[in-house]
Formats: sequence, C-alpha cells, structure tokens
Amino acid sequence: MKKKLSAMLCGGAIAVASVLSLVGCGSKHKHTSKWCFDETHHWQEYTCGHTPEDDKKSEHTYSGIQCTVCGRYLPPENSRVEIGDLAYYWNPEVNGYSVYVKSFVENKAHIQIENEIQGYPVTDIQSSGFAYCRELESITIPDNVAYIGNSAFYQCEKLSSVELGKGVTSIGSYAFDSCYSLTDINIPDSIESIGGSAFEYCDMLPYQTYDNAKYLGNKDNPYVVLLEGGKDVKSCTVHENTKIIYIRAFSYNTELESITIPRGVREIGESAFSECSSLTSITIPNGVKRIASNLFFNCSKLTSIKIPIGVTSIGLGAFTSCGALTSVFIPDSVTQIGSYAFDDRRSLEKIVIPSSVTHIDIFAFYHCPSLTIYCEAEKKPEGWDNSWNIDECPVVWGYKGA
Repeated sequence: MKKKLSAMLCGGAIAVASVLSLVGCGSKHKHTSKWCFDETHHWQEYTCGHTPEDDKKSEHTYSGIQCTVCGRYLPPENSRVEIGDLAYYWNPEVNGYSVYVKSFVENKAHIQIENEIQGYPVTDIQSSGFAYCRELESITIPDNVAYIGNSAFYQCEKLSSVELGKGVTSIGSYAFDSCYSLTDINIPDSIESIGGSAFEYCDMLPYQTYDNAKYLGNKDNPYVVLLEGGKDVKSCTVHENTKIIYIRAFSYNTELESITIPRGVREIGESAFSECSSLTSITIPNGVKRIASNLFFNCSKLTSIKIPIGVTSIGLGAFTSCGALTSVFIPDSVTQIGSYAFDDRRSLEKIVIPSSVTHIDIFAFYHCPSLTIYCEAEKKPEGWDNSWNIDECPVVWGYKGA
C-alpha cells in the first residue's frame, strides 16, 4: 500500500512537521507545516501567503508513483474508473481519487468505498456525491479518505450507520443533513474541521454528556466534538480529549462566565461564543489555527483574551461589540484580518499589527473612537483594503515596539 495521506493539503500540498524561518517578508519569512506543489516542484507554504522564489523550490523526487518529500502522486493513466455503482475520478486538488455514486442507488442498503484504485488513494467523498440515496442504510468509509464533501450524504433518509475511517480530517457543511435515521457514527480523533449544519435534523444521534455539554466521538474517545454546551450554566470545563468545539456550541448562553478549554482542541467553530454576554475571560489553546468568524460577537464583558502564536487568521466580526476589551495582542503568525473583526470596540485603546499581516479586509477597525493602531509595516501593504481603517484612527507606521 502506498503512503497514506494523513494531513492537510495546500492546493495539492501534504502537511509535514517542520517550522522554519527565513529572512524575507517584513522581518522574517515563516513556513507553515504544509508542502505545496505543482507538476514539477514542491515548496513549503509561507504563513504570509507569498509564493517562494524559484530558487526556494525543489524538484520532485519519486519512488514509484509518489514524491518522497511532498507526497505528490504522478497522475494515473486512468483518470476515471467505475466500479459497480460508484465512479472514481482523479482529483489533483486532493492528491487522490474522489468518489461519487453514478446514479441514485434505489435498492442498495450498504455501500463499500474502495480504499485505493490501482495503487492510488481514494481521499475524497465528492460534494453531494451520495445525496438523495434514500435506500442507503449503512456505509463504510476507508482510512485513506480525508475529506467528506459538502452535502455528501444529504437526505439519505434511511442511513443509520456510518463508519468513518481513521484518516478523516474534514466533514463538509450539510454532509449528513436530514439523515433522519442516523443513530451511529464514529468521529475519529483525526478530525480537524466540521462544517455548518453537518448533522442538521439528525435527531436520533446518541450523544455523550460531560459537564452539561453534548459530545460526539468514537468508541475509544466519545468526546471528540463538543456539539452543544449546556444552557444557563455559569462555567464549563471542556473534556480533556476534545478536538473540536463546534459552530455555535455556546452561542446565546448569556449566563456563561468562564470556560476551560484543554490543550488538545484544534478548532473552535464560527460563532461558538457569540452573544455570551457574561463571559469575562478565555484562553485559546496553542493548537487552534484561526479565530473563526463572529467567534466572540457581542461578548460585551470579555476583558481578557490571548491569541496564541500559530493562529494565522482573524475572521469576520470575530471581536465585534466586545466593548470591555481594551487591548488585544496579535501574534506574528497572523496573516489575515477579516471585515469588521474589531468593529464597535469603543474601549480599545491600542493594537499592534505585525508585519506578517498581508491582508486586512474592509472596515476591520470600525467604530473604535479611542484606538491608536501601531503597524510594523512601513506603509500600507497592497493586500490591505483601502477601507481597512474607515474611521481614520491614528496610525503609527514602522512601529518597532515600546
């Protein structure tokens, strides 16, 4: 069996474990842990989003059909293969085959997906690939599959059992939406992201509870995903084995004052703490790589937060209406700040934007009457929208620190 895809892609990039720094963009160029590649060369992705110069790229080194460095596969001779009711097509974006059902499977109760085709991995369930297979009752997804596409099993009304392989990292939005009969699904510890409404109307799913919160997981770890926090609770301790806090998990819990998040959490979904108007402080674990959109929207009593080194983006409206925050530290791993990220921050007095930030969207700093912005860049980078500072808060360019 060929080397299994076990990490995230960048275009067609496979993650490996290394972080390097080079002189470049601003003060230093930093690599992420991802390999990117084209047909002839591979390179490590820069955190700033820039593409390295050609002399920083290396030619592929193949052993058989796979590059031993970045993991790229040579394209197969057969780009489309049909086996039974299923069709597989070569998808360079996922560095493997994507699979979908050729036509509605009216009388098929169980489907078995191939783990590999002619030595190449099957890595992706195509978006809507099995949607409306209303007679489907169970499916086994092999270990090579990393991605479950958007609406992949939408409205499979009789689907009751899903066996996810150990390599699944991403479940798309609406993936199992309206699977009314779903009573058994294992979420592997490898999971890194789950899209919105992935389990909408799956009302028969059994949940594990811990400290008033609902979880999904697997036999060995029932607490992989915190789906819903307890309502009307003043505090919550997330289980130590949790990997994901799901979208809107604690939203509108106006009683929540504090939460303890373990180090193993790697993803906190959009709006997870929006409208938690009593929340005063929170510590985000180092494994989290993004501050999701509207994550702390209208957390009006939030006075303390530390964005960990390793976070690369701050999403749309992430800190909107967090009126009690007077300062926020942005680490130099951040490359993007979304629209309205710091909207309506009337107590915010100072913020330092590191030179690593190459993109700032419209109205990122809006309704911040007390704010002075300190930028390490000497002038506005090209990737910053012209309306990034629409209220014309005072800006200090070329800031070198206190």
